[in-house]
Amino acid sequence: MEAQTVSATRPAAHPPTMTPADRKAHGKRLRDTVRRDAHTGWRPAADRPDPIGILRAADATRQPDLAPLRYGRMLQSPFTFYRGSAGVMAADLAHTPVSGINVQVCGDCHLMNFGGFATPERRLIFDINDLDETLPAPWEWDVKRLVASFVLAARSNGLSDANGRDAAVACARSYRQKMRDFAAMDVLDVWYARLDDSDALAMLPQDRRALLSKRIAKATARGSSELVYPKAGRGLRCADPHSRHPSDHFSCRCIACCRRPGDDPGVAPKVSRNIGRRSPRSIRSLPASRRGSQGGRHRQRRHLVHGGADDVGRR
Repeated sequence: MEAQTVSATRPAAHPPTMTPADRKAHGKRLRDTVRRDAHTGWRPAADRPDPIGILRAADATRQPDLAPLRYGRMLQSPFTFYRGSAGVMAADLAHTPVSGINVQVCGDCHLMNFGGFATPERRLIFDINDLDETLPAPWEWDVKRLVASFVLAARSNGLSDANGRDAAVACARSYRQKMRDFAAMDVLDVWYARLDDSDALAMLPQDRRALLSKRIAKATARGSSELVYPKAGRGLRCADPHSRHPSDHFSCRCIACCRRPGDDPGVAPKVSRNIGRRSPRSIRSLPASRRGSQGGRHRQRRHLVHGGADDVGRR
């Protein structure tokens, strides 16, 4: 049977309520439609959009003065270009075989968009930390982009293609095994599943754990609330003045150190206005326990004191 392709907006093919056994049987039936070996090759379509045209079209929603910085970083290596061209890969993947099961994908699932960060409960976990391009789409898209990123990262670090292939295969295998584990778990157990710092340390060889422990301790100390959010009346500090730009709508001592020659003086006020407009929406997205049960109580206790812009691809 001919392999199918689906639009990123098509809903999932399976019914919303299925037992684990039914889901497993349904997944096996989908292999009759799209066999696993249908994913092994890719050829550009005859009418493939120009990749540069895709990138330029995306610039329409970006700050013009930051575009040269973005492209300068993308030119450093094939891996940095890959990181900055999620739209190009999405256009290519749109014509590849898929099973027809859509999920809320990351949309830019490469290995550098994973990292450690603190939860509201102050636990350090490892997870996706960039969801700017998230959208409903076939689950295969995220997996393919992620495993390909390991190959390019290996080349960028001077490793052999064999090393890159081993890393990509290990990544895909881990995804398959975890999905099998999750399929047998209760939905709430899946929801609360986490990979924390102790889990990450346990995965490493014994001789590498001390180094990661040191990096975790350093990151935790650097990210303390008193450093990033000083007490009222003190100036905010900028952790990375080369890629984070404060808004001069607010009074802050780090403006001078962050401004660069040639920066557009009109950018900062625009950032301030955007933050001001979106702040109420951000508050409404909080759980009721943090938003406050009485209308407006959260806003009465908190006010916006500073804003800024963060360049894309700064890492």
